[in-house]
Amino acid sequence: FAMLSFNFKRFVSITKLGTSNFINHTLLMLVNIVLNNTLAYYGGLSVYGSDIPLAVSGVLAKLNMILLSVSVGLAQGCQPIFSFNKGAKNYDRVKKTYLTAIKAIAVVGVVAFALFQIFPRQITSVFGGGSELYFDFAEKYMRIYMMMVLVIGVQPLTTNYFTSIGCVKQGIFL
Repeated sequence: FAMLSFNFKRFVSITKLGTSNFINHTLLMLVNIVLNNTLAYYGGLSVYGSDIPLAVSGVLAKLNMILLSVSVGLAQGCQPIFSFNKGAKNYDRVKKTYLTAIKAIAVVGVVAFALFQIFPRQITSVFGGGSELYFDFAEKYMRIYMMMVLVIGVQPLTTNYFTSIGCVKQGIFL
């Protein structure tokens, strides 16, 4: 029962560790709000209308979240390795773990990039059909929106790295 009482020091420690992920998810949400409003407005002024850009954006947001989930999962899986080995002063293992994770993320990014650039129509069609305008917009949008998928995992991994070794300010900054 003593552990259930409020402890300000513990509260500050927990808040520090979670702040970088909180900021990251809040910014992703704000970007999606702005993106959806922009697509609805400018899409309505285009030949595509406002519905096609919003539908395609929803599909690609889900694809992006799948890739981001892989990256975040890898980053969170590395956290205990980073923390333990930093505490044990086994800095070579920390470095090796970070570099191995970067390589794994790079492989995922390169494969995803190639798939999204080569097969945008086929990937989009998995989520449903649409008119030729829908697929035309989807191909263009996917190639642009998923351009940075090559490095999608670097930010979550690096943020979690700094947070897990106790450099919370650097993690929050990133």
